[in-house]
Amino acid sequence: MMTKTTVVILAAGKASRFGSCKTLAIANGEPLVARAIKAAKAISDDIYLVTGCWHNDISKAAKQHAWPVQLLYAKEWESGIGRVIASVTEQLEQTCSEMMILLADQPDVSGADTNALLTAFHVEDVDIACSQYADTLGVPAVFNQTTFDRLKSLEGDKGAKVLFYEDGYTITAVSLIHASVDIDTPQALTAWETN
Repeated sequence: MMTKTTVVILAAGKASRFGSCKTLAIANGEPLVARAIKAAKAISDDIYLVTGCWHNDISKAAKQHAWPVQLLYAKEWESGIGRVIASVTEQLEQTCSEMMILLADQPDVSGADTNALLTAFHVEDVDIACSQYADTLGVPAVFNQTTFDRLKSLEGDKGAKVLFYEDGYTITAVSLIHASVDIDTPQALTAWETN
């Protein structure tokens, strides 16, 4: 029996450096988050788009575009990404045994990337498969249920990345150069579109 992978796309923050809802910013003719949804759809039909500050706008867009996602509102979004991940894990842990975390603002991450990450996770039979880029470990990443208790304890601005450097987990890192690009400002989006 094949294990169901739940994919969580994080889009709960205020995007203060962007100055507006960056999740819905138009990137090459489509909302930025649509690219993350395509990458998620390549590996799963169980996709959650986690909202917070811009929930109403994202909710309207999800309906308008008929995105194949379930919205999950993180009411504690102001407490930081760690608390958001903890809350999401608490809500989903009973229905999934593995969870991939994607960011809405990494436009180059593709279905091929999410497939490579998930394949490594299963082939290596590890607790975590994470992305490796620009001399760092990061997301997208896949987490086995063995990590869920730790994910539920995250707080503040420390995200899931802290688990990559803690003892007690088996980890494999997959080279994903596409994960090195994230959009934080309108200028970064413009630069990305012109490349």
